[in-house]
Amino acid sequence: DRNACIGCKMCIRVCPANAIESLADEKKVMFHMDRCCFCAQCTEICPVSCIWMTHEFAFSSYDRKAEIVTDSGSKPVSQSEGKSPKKKDQGTKYEIDPEKCIGCTKCARTCPVQAISGKIKEPHVIDEEKCVGCGACSEACPVKAIHVK
Repeated sequence: DRNACIGCKMCIRVCPANAIESLADEKKVMFHMDRCCFCAQCTEICPVSCIWMTHEFAFSSYDRKAEIVTDSGSKPVSQSEGKSPKKKDQGTKYEIDPEKCIGCTKCARTCPVQAISGKIKEPHVIDEEKCVGCGACSEACPVKAIHVK
């Protein structure tokens, strides 16, 4: 679901076939189905469950047939059955060490769901309700002040 994509690019990082690329002009990704190996790693890593598989491609990914989306034009399994995709377990959460945070705002500008707030040159805070656990903030932090809680 391209509208649900938050642009965290976690799917790009885990794709062994380089079948997913970032669209430079928008915070979205594009799937190249001719390169996809149907390993379903993108479905498992997506923090907002916007990637799932259609019946057409389900056989290639063993028992995960309700959890991957493709560009095939077919309706996803869950949508064709009148259900929405399962919401991911929001288990991974991050926190900012106020002693290390320099208030550069890089994490807040990188966060795809705007879960980080704070003033310039002051320690920032992560809103646990908004955080989807993608880790983009941790990767962006120049002083490594953000870590898994």
